[in-house]
Amino acid sequence: MLRLLNRYTNSKEREIPLEDRKLLEAHVRVRRERLLSGGIQDARKASAELNGLLGVYGGRAPDPRDVLFLLHTDTYLGTTVAEAVAAWLEQKGARAHIVRIEYLATNSIETFHWGIQELTRWCDETLPEYRRQHYHIVFNLTGGFKGVQGVLNTLGHVYADEMVYIFQGSDSLIRIPRLPVRWELDDCITTNLPVLRQLWNHRPLPVAQVKGIPESLVIEDNGMAMLSVFGSIAFEQYRKSKNSVYAQRLLDPPSSQVVFSDRFKRDVEGINEAERIRLLNFQIDDFDRYLVEHGTYNPRSLRVHPWVGRPPVPGITHEFYAWSDSDAGRVFFHFLPDGTAVLDHFRHHI
Repeated sequence: MLRLLNRYTNSKEREIPLEDRKLLEAHVRVRRERLLSGGIQDARKASAELNGLLGVYGGRAPDPRDVLFLLHTDTYLGTTVAEAVAAWLEQKGARAHIVRIEYLATNSIETFHWGIQELTRWCDETLPEYRRQHYHIVFNLTGGFKGVQGVLNTLGHVYADEMVYIFQGSDSLIRIPRLPVRWELDDCITTNLPVLRQLWNHRPLPVAQVKGIPESLVIEDNGMAMLSVFGSIAFEQYRKSKNSVYAQRLLDPPSSQVVFSDRFKRDVEGINEAERIRLLNFQIDDFDRYLVEHGTYNPRSLRVHPWVGRPPVPGITHEFYAWSDSDAGRVFFHFLPDGTAVLDHFRHHI
């Protein structure tokens, strides 16, 4: 069974042959039942992740007032293990939330770096609000892929109050305090924004095109450059910064696959709130990523979909959300035969 588990560590359910999947399902079912029927000491022996978490609580069940996020890969085994751990925690009265991070498997360096960006974005969108509510944020680094542990160790110095770790076969908790981090990269990122923006949107570039960008922000693989872990964190921090150009004006199209019509640019001139401009630039970035991934990336906040009914401007075929609060904004566009998207019109939703 160990050989089978190792073989499919990075595999999604659809990638596992039916016969092998049945064997894995039977194994997981037995282990899950054994976990749910046992106590705390049994759980600590059965799960490295639970061993680390329970170590934070001094070997007791988690405080039901705390919020536990179980981050897992989009692999079959990652999902099933996270579900079993969540079930055990909920059985003990804890509040456990499963969070799937796409692309965080370690069998491809390119997609793994996409996963790093997903993880960074989740941290940035989720954890600051908990800090504002005076939660003490702890990263449990016990268990999981070593590559992911390394990423979380870096992210922890930005988003966590402390990180904890337990060595295999031990119950002794190691606490790693958060180190103060100062970001002084705004000028560098602004200067290199067109290139870094493409890397952020999952468009690897030839190494020659990133010359002059600090090595800490990019990583090379087979002659192509991608954002490093530090680069992903720095760029996400920059996008949210008050000094970021994201909130100052409509940025140029992020890639050659996106074109702004003159009408669209005139429409956007009427937006006079910095936060609205920032959101629109964020959504255009997400739309560019939608094009990179051939429509498989389409979060509800973006919701690219065909336009139904009489178009507000002739030729429009699709729309996506600029924002979706009480003053909803929409971007209307059409595709050229070569797949280029022409953003034709912006307006508030009627």
